[in-house]
Amino acid sequence: KAAGIACHGATSIEGPIGTAASLHFACAEPGINFGTELFGPLLFSEELLQEPLKYSEGQLHLPAGPGLGVELNMEAVKTWTRN
Repeated sequence: KAAGIACHGATSIEGPIGTAASLHFACAEPGINFGTELFGPLLFSEELLQEPLKYSEGQLHLPAGPGLGVELNMEAVKTWTRN
């Protein structure tokens, strides 16, 4: 931002927890001023959160609540856990 260069926020196709963390960073950092690509959870066939991240009108909405604002669906975690 100090150099006047636009900064874009993106991830490497993380699941919903990493995406929520990246979204919090993008919302908190004024240097992220050229959009984001936080669509990883849209590519997953199973939902890992109690309440999915909210995407609408081309935007990902910041979840409310403590921490990252997301809660794991522990049944889904058990289903996908490898021993």
